[in-house]
Order: sequence, then structure tokens, then C-alpha cells
Amino acid sequence: MPTSTREQQLLAALDSALAATVDFGLRALRAPRWQPAPDSEASRELATLPSRQDGRSWDEDTARWTYAAASVLMTGVLDNLGSIRGLIGEPMPAMGPRVLARSAMEIGATAWWLIQPGIGVRHRVCRHLVLTLISTRRAAQVAEELGDPDGIKDAQDREKQLADLIRDLAILPSAGNRFSPVIEGEKFPEATGLTAAMLKPCYPGLAEARVFYRTYSAVLHGQLYGLMNFMTPSVQSDGKTLLSWQLRGSDLYRDVELALLSFREPFKRINQHMNWGRIEYDLWHAKVGKSLRLVTRHNFWNPSLPPTWTAARGATS
Repeated sequence: MPTSTREQQLLAALDSALAATVDFGLRALRAPRWQPAPDSEASRELATLPSRQDGRSWDEDTARWTYAAASVLMTGVLDNLGSIRGLIGEPMPAMGPRVLARSAMEIGATAWWLIQPGIGVRHRVCRHLVLTLISTRRAAQVAEELGDPDGIKDAQDREKQLADLIRDLAILPSAGNRFSPVIEGEKFPEATGLTAAMLKPCYPGLAEARVFYRTYSAVLHGQLYGLMNFMTPSVQSDGKTLLSWQLRGSDLYRDVELALLSFREPFKRINQHMNWGRIEYDLWHAKVGKSLRLVTRHNFWNPSLPPTWTAARGATS
């Protein structure tokens, strides 16, 4: 991508937005054991734990599994943001930011789903168990395809431990097929619909938010229509049109914005669930908005836009 003055400003502004988000995210989520505020939804859940098979209450660590999983997921999102930042400069790969943004989008949507408000501690733990069971079965599948007997046995042992744990927690056994288990009605949504649900409030004027996952997956999976997004036509002196591989500034902006939203939307739910307060969040959000408004008229981060966006911007979801 040529380095005109305007494009240099774009790169500097996007770098600033990414740096601010990684710094904020690490500070806000760095505690190895997240502590909810006394009047938070998380505190209420920890204080009203269900009963086990033997009649005793669940221990608090059982309910905290979801927080540990969410912490790992958000660390993955921040790693993607930092990786995109590492690519910004000259020369800059065209596909890299889009592939990383797609990863951030899918990981962030999983955290967003896990910390959905109002579902209660039982269903929240069931969601974590669904994710763990899928992961265990995928590990078994890989071991089977590699012909790795030790890996197969390890995965089988872990699945048995999960089944014993589910029974011990007085949760109904899993149903559904191998890679789409259902535990007490909780099933991990397909990625296209899940990412669309997370992003839809951010783009109220967009008819179908599924386009993000489909478009970004097309690049990741080498679909020609996805790769052609990086081919830019230019008219030569002889009148012929030549296609060249190029990362346009508008595409880079969209990739970075989508990655930032993939951090913002699950963080809002975490912040709401823990009731950690708004001051640091608002300061970070304003700083990122200022960076993005330097180089675009889209103003996707502008709270003066219609109420749908204002609601999406806030700490509730």
C-alpha cells in the first residue's frame, strides 16, 4: 500500500487504537482470578449455587470455570489485536489483518456467548461444559486421524471425567451428536449466526450481519471471491486495465474496526456481569473513537449516532 500522507495518518491512527485497546484489555482483565463487585450479577450467582448429586452445594470454583474460560478467550482476542498492530507498516501483507480479524471475531463471539447476562449460573456452567466437551472430542478426532493411541486414550479419559463431573453436578447427561453436544438445552451456536448476533447492534443499518463471517472466512479458506477483494484495477497508459494485489486503506480500516469490536462487545458483557464500573471503559472507548475519527467519516464509534448504536456502545448488552 502506498505511503501517502493520508495513508500514513491512517496507519498511525489504527496503530494508536490497537495499542490503546491492548493496553486497556491487559489492565482490565489481567487478574488471574476475576473478582466481581459485591452487587454484581456474578456475586449473586456465586452466592446461590445449585446442589450436587449428593445434596451439597457446588463449590465456588465450579461457577468460576466460565470466568477462566472467558479470560483465555479474551487473551486470544488481545493477541490477535497485538498481531494486527505488528503487521502495520511498510511493507504490509494484504491478507494478514483480515485473517487475524476473523480469528478475533470468532473467539470474541465465543466469550460474548459464554457471558450472556441473565442466564444464571447453571446454564453458564453448562455452556462451559459444552465448549469443553467439544474441545475434548476434537482432540480425540485428531488423535484418531493421526493414529495416536496415547492421544486417543487421553481424550477418552478426559471425556469420561467430564461425564462423571456432569453427573456429580446433578446436570443431565449430554445429548446431540458428537461435535454438537447439548447439555440441558445449551448448544454452541454455529459461527456464522453467533458472530452476526454479536455484531448486529454495532451496524444497525446493515441488513445482514452474517456477511462479516462469510466474507472473512472466504479469505481464510482461499475462496476466489474472497481473494479478489485484494485485486485493485488500474488503467494503464495504453488503456488496458491491470489488476494488482493491494491492501486498500478502507479495507484495513474495516479489518481493524471489526477486530476492535470483537474485543469491545464481549468485554461489555464481562464488565456488566462483574460490575467493575464504567470510568476506565469510557476513557478507553473515547480514546479509540478519537483515533478512528481522525481518518474516517464513518464515525462508527460516535455516541451521537442513532440510539441503536448508543445502546451498543454502552456497558449493557
